Amino acid sequence: MQTASRGFFFFTIGILGIALVIAIYQVPQPWRGVLVAWVLFAGTAGAFVMRVAKHHYRYKSQELAMRPKRRAQQAQRRSTSRRRTAAPRGLRVVVSDRSAAGRHTI
Repeated sequence: MQTASRGFFFFTIGILGIALVIAIYQVPQPWRGVLVAWVLFAGTAGAFVMRVAKHHYRYKSQELAMRPKRRAQQAQRRSTSRRRTAAPRGLRVVVSDRSAAGRHTI
């Protein structure tokens, strides 16, 4: 099954290629070179540019999809860090005093 479908695909591509060559041959000579150059560009460099653009937009869409999750995670981190910095009862603050070479408990 796979071999038959692969053969049909290559046969179709071959027929389309022959049709393209015949169509280009019908164009007058000064424009034929321009058309051939355009087809080569669209078939190689154009395909590369389109692939890069496709990957770029896929990456950006994934990044945009992750933003709400990141914001929620950042908000959760901020709330937990505020809880950690809240002063519990009975906290002793020790301040180092370099001039007197000692520590003071407040």
